Amino acid sequence: MLSTIIRFLFFSFIFLKPVKACKLWAVLAKSNFHFNTLSDLSKNEVRNQLLSFYYQSASMPDGWALLRYDNDIQGIVSPLYRSPYSAIEDSTIYWETVDNLLQKNQSIIGIGHLRAATSGSATIPNPHPWIFDYFNQSYSLIHNGTISKELLYNLITDYNTDVSWLDSHPPQTFGGGSWRDYGWANVVDSELLLLFMMKKISNNQNIFDGYVMAINELINAGVNANQLNMILSDGSTLIIFGGKNRLYINDSDEYFSAMTQPPVNENLNWDGISNQELIVVNKDSLIRYPELIPYQLNNSVLIPSSFDMTSAYPNPFNGSIYFSLDGPFSEDVNIKIYSLIGERVDQFIVSGSNFGKIDTKWTPSNNVSSGTYFIEASFKGSKQNQKILFIK
Repeated sequence: MLSTIIRFLFFSFIFLKPVKACKLWAVLAKSNFHFNTLSDLSKNEVRNQLLSFYYQSASMPDGWALLRYDNDIQGIVSPLYRSPYSAIEDSTIYWETVDNLLQKNQSIIGIGHLRAATSGSATIPNPHPWIFDYFNQSYSLIHNGTISKELLYNLITDYNTDVSWLDSHPPQTFGGGSWRDYGWANVVDSELLLLFMMKKISNNQNIFDGYVMAINELINAGVNANQLNMILSDGSTLIIFGGKNRLYINDSDEYFSAMTQPPVNENLNWDGISNQELIVVNKDSLIRYPELIPYQLNNSVLIPSSFDMTSAYPNPFNGSIYFSLDGPFSEDVNIKIYSLIGERVDQFIVSGSNFGKIDTKWTPSNNVSSGTYFIEASFKGSKQNQKILFIK
């Protein structure tokens, strides 16, 4: 009787609370498991998550979608189903799709999205998960938040100086015409976010490095982490990022899962992520990178730089690395070196009592290990950053 009352109150809370932000869900089976080989207990836990997801859709009027990655199928994937209606309205199709997701042999990753449209047309089927096919591999993104499409366009095109990436990978307009014209109104910010991240991943030839670089630029451009709650997958990994407690993580014996609003279950330990935390999940591990971004601006727009930093050389390097600062330096310039996960490994001051070029070098101490680092030069609130690679 008590459990019935608690369930009634829980579902009543979901129906009555006017929550408008999109909802995210993802599950990844651990080593030696697929969804159809999970224990009955684990299967019931995952299905309970999707039951909670189902009831949450009552406040998500703009559609639902589910996607599956299989261990025995490498390459291109497609969502199992995208709907312009809430899961409540699509009850039969929703549960048929859930069965398809959980009962398929070799299924290892499930991804779900409930949509409350903030940009683009609200009448189209839920376009999440967004998919980018790259070298016969499907990358998928689900996102909760709102980002300026103009800002994303500027970041993708280097402030309208190079539109080749968008020409090669045009954003969808869902029948609204060219994205360069009237169709721009139907472009969704989340797809532009994926296009921006994929450009960085392509440039770095590494999903982690590209993801970190993209997040770093977004944060420095004034985007709050609360608007960057997202899960990216390449079919074997989940990369999770967001604001404080905007996503919750569960590490069970047989699977990992992530949700924006997990169900009440005393048997599971749902742990909220910290602000700007990145979590990398694969079948063997869950690695957390708290406070991923080491530097960000306090204002909502990027402060124009009043100085320049030249490209460091040699890069990669194994002794000292050299770079120059050029600007009207009436005060000292602060130099900081950060690791890829945001740990500050060195800091020093260079004299700025001149108005010309300052030649600078950094020599890592003996306890600095090989890896990727960032140089940050700051002067009167302005900052310049660049990536370097140290090889012992």
